[in-house]
Amino acid sequence: QMSLSSIFILDSQGKKLIYRDYRGDLPSSCIDKFYKLICEQESESTIAPVFCHNDINYLFIQHNNLYFVAVSNKDSNALVALSFLYKLTRVLHEYFGWLEDESVRDNFVLIYEILDEIMDFGYPQLTESEVLKSYIFESAQKMEIIKAPPAATNAVSWRKEGIKYAN
Repeated sequence: QMSLSSIFILDSQGKKLIYRDYRGDLPSSCIDKFYKLICEQESESTIAPVFCHNDINYLFIQHNNLYFVAVSNKDSNALVALSFLYKLTRVLHEYFGWLEDESVRDNFVLIYEILDEIMDFGYPQLTESEVLKSYIFESAQKMEIIKAPPAATNAVSWRKEGIKYAN
């Protein structure tokens, strides 16, 4: 059986950016212990992506500077849950272009719409972005890399403008 209670997206400091409760059987405060438990691990290589604490199952992946966490108080299929979290990151990446805490903050309304479509009562439903785009029409605010104007990067006080060298 694959049933998740809630999905959280946390920043690199463990702060809640997104929280969606699907079943109402766990309080949102259950995530407060997660980051402390992760920080107690000796190194990143020893952190298990699935662990249980106080009868709550935590399943998570780390993507860029974000933690995607699924919680459940039932025995869930860990492989399916982790696969779902990876698919969620792929969908969000396809919507936003680059997935990090700033893009999550800028597009939280769209993320909640995606979470509502992608899962129903804790069961994964639609995980293909092309299908989701036929249901969700809102466009994302894509993060763009701003290029500095050439005058700012080529400004040398002792050099005339427009000098070109021929080979």
